[in-house]
Amino acid sequence: MAICDHNVVNTFVDARHPGANHDSFVWNVSVAEQELKFDYNNGKTNTWLLGDSGYPLQPYLMTPFRSAADGIQRNYNTKHSKARNVIERCFGVLKNRFRCIIGSRGLHYSPEKVTQIVNVCCAIHNVCIFLQHQIPLEIPDMENLVSYEEELENSNISNTAALIRMRIAESLL
Repeated sequence: MAICDHNVVNTFVDARHPGANHDSFVWNVSVAEQELKFDYNNGKTNTWLLGDSGYPLQPYLMTPFRSAADGIQRNYNTKHSKARNVIERCFGVLKNRFRCIIGSRGLHYSPEKVTQIVNVCCAIHNVCIFLQHQIPLEIPDMENLVSYEEELENSNISNTAALIRMRIAESLL
């Protein structure tokens, strides 16, 4: 799991869990979730992360609408997808810069060593951005790869988070 800003700088990385773990599990045990929950419970209610449909909707983590019912929700999903494209670009840049982390190649090390390799790649990636090092190759536009049709059921959607997401969707009109 990774969080990045609008400049594709990694602000949080958790590579401890192999790909077989669901996004919501990784999120629920992450330090990022704990910090955002703490901030939210202490009055900081104007900060949101964008997550794909594998993540739980929370007051500080906005996800797309499942089966968007109207134009407002479809508009929200479109803008959500475009904004979330930044993390997809970030992953593309990382894989382009550090070919060893491309999934098909696989890292043949212990899970602990792979975690260290991924974390170091992310740190060096941030240094490259800070030093304005050019990305070696053209990065494909990942926008069309986001699909909300493969959304998973999420039984613990809070009413507060759903209300926040709807207000955001309505404000985008």
